[in-house]
Amino acid sequence: MRISQLVTLAATFAGAADRPDLPAQLTLLQALDIAPANSINPLRYMVMIVRGITLKNAPWTALWPNLLALVVFAIVLFAISAWRFRKQ
Repeated sequence: MRISQLVTLAATFAGAADRPDLPAQLTLLQALDIAPANSINPLRYMVMIVRGITLKNAPWTALWPNLLALVVFAIVLFAISAWRFRKQ
């Protein structure tokens, strides 16, 4: 997947919930049914943290699930990288 597609899927610019003028049938996530695929996109969690801090002034208690998801991604990717490096 290209970086531009990941940015689009992460709803970096405007999420579907932020656009009440769009009919529910025309939202990208519902039309393509890619919402489950978006949960494996680490950029989604980072965008949620940045939006929560900068736009909504959210407390850390509301942001910790997204931070935990990023930590899990980091641990898994580091483990895979170390395993592949040793394999060489």
